[in-house]
Amino acid sequence: MGVKPVWDQRGIVIDLEVIPMSELKRPRVDVVLQAAGQFRDSFPDRMELVDKAVRLAVLAKDGDNYVAQGSEALEQSLKQSGLSAKEARQLSHARIFSNGPGGYGTGLTGGISNSGGYTDTKELTAEYLERAGAVYTQGAEWGKKVPELYQSALKGTDAVSISHSSNTISALTLDHYFEYSGGMVMAIRDTTGQNAAAYLADTRDVNKSRVKTVEESLAADLRALYWNQKWIDGMKENDSSGASEIATLASNLYGWQVTKPDAVKGYMWDEVYRIYVEDPDKRGMREWFDKKNPYAFQNLSATLLETARKGYWKPDAKVLADLAQAYAQSVAAHGTSGGERTTGNSALQSFVKQQLEAPGNVTGKQLSRSFSEALDRATTGKQANAMVAGQRLVRETAPASVPAAVRNSFFGGLALVALAALFYFGTRRKNS
Repeated sequence: MGVKPVWDQRGIVIDLEVIPMSELKRPRVDVVLQAAGQFRDSFPDRMELVDKAVRLAVLAKDGDNYVAQGSEALEQSLKQSGLSAKEARQLSHARIFSNGPGGYGTGLTGGISNSGGYTDTKELTAEYLERAGAVYTQGAEWGKKVPELYQSALKGTDAVSISHSSNTISALTLDHYFEYSGGMVMAIRDTTGQNAAAYLADTRDVNKSRVKTVEESLAADLRALYWNQKWIDGMKENDSSGASEIATLASNLYGWQVTKPDAVKGYMWDEVYRIYVEDPDKRGMREWFDKKNPYAFQNLSATLLETARKGYWKPDAKVLADLAQAYAQSVAAHGTSGGERTTGNSALQSFVKQQLEAPGNVTGKQLSRSFSEALDRATTGKQANAMVAGQRLVRETAPASVPAAVRNSFFGGLALVALAALFYFGTRRKNS
């Protein structure tokens, strides 16, 4: 936007000032920010500064100013939607959106996991816009929901960017990346028809920071983790939780597939299938899953099947048949996983049966019956198994010599801190 911080002697940002065009030497680029609920709660003063930066940029008259043009276009759009001239002018500088006060998340992690519950991403986009479209700007109620405002602010967005600053968390290992960054890309596509570019600003090393496309980042993660035998061996050492981690990575890749389809290529799914289902090197992946966590294998194979069913991945008929058989065998032997993608997903169940009962599949029909029976047991509540994921509590009897206070002590508790803040920047116009 061509605005910079003003620092005091202690290194604290206390104000902002406009960078003159003679120093900036480029157009002022318009932005829209999507802030996570945790950032909204922790840094409201920073949000106020960014909101002020928009207003300062709009007033700059010394060159090409896409921020001013964006505010003018937003004002006209709001007037057309029925707002008064005063309200439209007041909200024309709005660029920061998040959940309403007390709200968190976009709803996309669960929505996308429940892949049998929607047929069009516009259904997911409607949920995203409803939950993440509250506005934070001067002159309006902090966190107010203004109908169509977020959609209008997203118009003309060319690119979305999110920072990547952790060596242990990445776009493939944490679902919040596709939830927020992918969610914004999907919302732009479903409301404007424009396929915005998606980038990750890699700031893990401040001396070697660079901007990468989401496709580049996913490919790097897949090579470093998912397709890396040393990483796989490490997951196998962690038994049930390691198997769950493998299934989670497949689920997160699917999240990107839905929100930013052109960032996930067919060869990526081919390799996931080859390593974890086909296992041509005979590393015993299926046996390990069966022993340690068969439900993780079901979630992994169901993700692959759903990717094919929805047309994102186009494997050949043999791959589909083998994949359906592996999934059905696990369900028949162990019961269903209870995962969102598998439970009650009649479309997936029909797709699996279609593969099993295809002409020429000699053993498939019997397996199809066993598969259906296992699903029926789950539906009627007769299945005793439950999905294994993460830690579990086990009752232990202490020796008589141990004091009662120690015998009765309770050990447990999990803490999960997700992403502190997510910023997404979209240019409204490409500049030369």
